Amino acid sequence: MFTDGLVVGESELTLAVVIPTLNEAGHIEDAIESARSAKANEIIVVDGGSTDETVAIAMATNARVIKCDRPGRGCQLALGADGSNSELLLFLHADNQLPQSFRKQYLDAGKPTWGGLNQQISAKGLRYRALEAGNAWRVQLTGRVFGDQAIFVRRKRYRQIGGFASIPLMEDVELSRRLNSFERPVLLPGPLNVSARRWKARGICRQTWLNWRLQWAYARGASPQTLAQRYRG
Repeated sequence: MFTDGLVVGESELTLAVVIPTLNEAGHIEDAIESARSAKANEIIVVDGGSTDETVAIAMATNARVIKCDRPGRGCQLALGADGSNSELLLFLHADNQLPQSFRKQYLDAGKPTWGGLNQQISAKGLRYRALEAGNAWRVQLTGRVFGDQAIFVRRKRYRQIGGFASIPLMEDVELSRRLNSFERPVLLPGPLNVSARRWKARGICRQTWLNWRLQWAYARGASPQTLAQRYRG
């Protein structure tokens, strides 16, 4: 039995998908359509000052568009969450696509408080499969869910911990740290389709090594502003 395309039970869950953007004209439509296919009740695009057609494309899809005048993805994500009303928040990178079955997976898992999705990086090769496995292993071992794993969290808990920090980098690590003080994350099967562009641009080893170095520096007290400069570097 269905209600507006949703199986009864699924219709009881309200879902907001928040997508931060900055010059994502080549990807934003696919991200929005994946959120729509997952039956999101709200699709909110928070733009950080794009100079390409990102905003126009998002508006043409009837997604809600919010413009953020503060730099940094943390600010964008916080603004999108504050502008939503749904029970469950999901934060989706613009070059990622949700599986259509997300709602069912979430309900089958017992409506966990927070977590992410297993990845499927859009490139062939054993090195990419190793990356997927390593990222899933990191969630299980450390409880850290990264932004490119489509972090989801119940609104009540999100508000309880104070939401995303308004920082330009490591906003996902910081959110995971505070959420972990209550419960461990649940990794849903997905798969979440993830663009391979970062690894292709920098190389798998170089990008992975950079990520590890930045996390280590952040754990030792480096400022997110300094790390953001090194990441763009």
